[in-house]
Amino acid sequence: MPRTSPSRIQVHDVRPAVDGGRWPVKRTLGDSVVVEADLVRDGHEQLRAVVRHRPPGSPRFLEEPMVQVSPDRWRGSFTTTALGRHQFQVEAWVDTFGSWRAEVERKLEAGQEDLDGELAEGAEILDGIAAAGLRGADRRTALAAAGALRERGGPERAEAALAPETAVALERATVRPERMRATPLEVDFTWFGVYDVRVTKSGYEPLITSREAKAPLHETPPPGH
Repeated sequence: MPRTSPSRIQVHDVRPAVDGGRWPVKRTLGDSVVVEADLVRDGHEQLRAVVRHRPPGSPRFLEEPMVQVSPDRWRGSFTTTALGRHQFQVEAWVDTFGSWRAEVERKLEAGQEDLDGELAEGAEILDGIAAAGLRGADRRTALAAAGALRERGGPERAEAALAPETAVALERATVRPERMRATPLEVDFTWFGVYDVRVTKSGYEPLITSREAKAPLHETPPPGH
């Protein structure tokens, strides 16, 4: 028996890809690389996702947000800022606060007023995220919204939690429940082309010439790719 349960988030059909990832994807310097993937999870929880990309020579991955363009399809992009091999992957997780917010907004729009249980749950969610994944002003914003949810009164207690500034603060949280980073496909690509060589020597004018960077044989796809 496995020690851990499989992730409930599934990531499929990550693109761009060439021949199912067998060959590197090629782009030129400065191109915007559009990344798409299907993100699927059972249940009604909302998801969030980013494109994680690492330029050549960088010790860490950078992140760009992905947006939902259809029920399952998500899209994001990054720019090739340096020559060499870039790596990218898709990371997805459950948006706990976003899921709670959507549920409460739906019930408020339907005219439901008895939301004590939902507001208490929201306070716990905000407290947990503030303690584990927020700092400074963002943390204070989340805790203030949680405190308002615990006050006596009606649905108006949710105003701070549903305010746009609270959503913005929560977007910067480092807590990512059910994070799924092990995508079915991780693709990298190499840029080949012409680069400049500059030769300098004291007392002489600099010499600038061009050289061609050819793709190695093992990274040249067969005809038709």
